[in-house]
Amino acid sequence: MMTQENELKAQSPDLNAVLRGRTEILETRFAVAAVQIVERMKIRANNLQKILEEDLEIGGRRSHFGPGNLLPTSPFHELDNKLRDQQSGLDRERRSEEKETWRDLTTTIRDLMHAWEGLSQAKAKERFLESIPNPEASQAYDIPVPARYSQNE
Repeated sequence: MMTQENELKAQSPDLNAVLRGRTEILETRFAVAAVQIVERMKIRANNLQKILEEDLEIGGRRSHFGPGNLLPTSPFHELDNKLRDQQSGLDRERRSEEKETWRDLTTTIRDLMHAWEGLSQAKAKERFLESIPNPEASQAYDIPVPARYSQNE
């Protein structure tokens, strides 16, 4: 029959392995969330750059029209209206990109914070378990074990 002390000794490596495994998983989750934030910001910058380039191109085309060419009777008036509508569409696209980025980042940051909290807790548990003296090692080196750590109760 196994004593309580032997059971605890037998379970101890398994518990440490479980905690280490959990810590590794949480570290991975934390790293993935951090990478997601960086990548989302890259996507945002790329999309906004494309929108800016389109906006500048349209603005350049509109700048070729002189004030006299934009009269309602001018053939360029209709083209200018279409270009202005395209610029308005780009403004909506820019705002949409900003909103989507904000939504994505808040979700990812929330995941990052959950992973960080879990990682902190897992590491605290590991430190706590490592701080408990090992009675077997203490006996081998003839070191007295405080009664509160003794398993012979």
